[in-house]
Amino acid sequence: MDSETKIAFSTVESRFDQVETLLVGLTEGQVRTNATMGTLTDRVDKLTEQVTRTATIVNALAEGQDVLRDGLLQLTEQVTRTATIVNALAEGQMKLGERVDGFTAAVLRGFTEGAGRDLANERRVDALEARMTKLEQQ
Repeated sequence: MDSETKIAFSTVESRFDQVETLLVGLTEGQVRTNATMGTLTDRVDKLTEQVTRTATIVNALAEGQDVLRDGLLQLTEQVTRTATIVNALAEGQMKLGERVDGFTAAVLRGFTEGAGRDLANERRVDALEARMTKLEQQ
């Protein structure tokens, strides 16, 4: 082999070594990239699961809020009806109180008038007895 061929052969060999080193570096880089991609894929899968769970929780919370809102509306309606009933009862009690007051006044007036008549009758009886006694004595 002549010297030019040896130099060319040495240059080609050197280039092959460089290419081999580059290929080894690329292969190692590809292995690291694949590992990183695997880790990223795992993390994306976990994140997707968490987002799905969060969405499920948010949906359940929204449904719970709907149920709570409906319950509060029903409670408000019941409270309104109860307030109406309580007001009607209070009005009935006021009317009953007025009637009882009127009845009590009438009863007291009756007792007072009756007692007054009894007193007047007793005075008449006393006066009649006094006349009778006077007549008997004469």
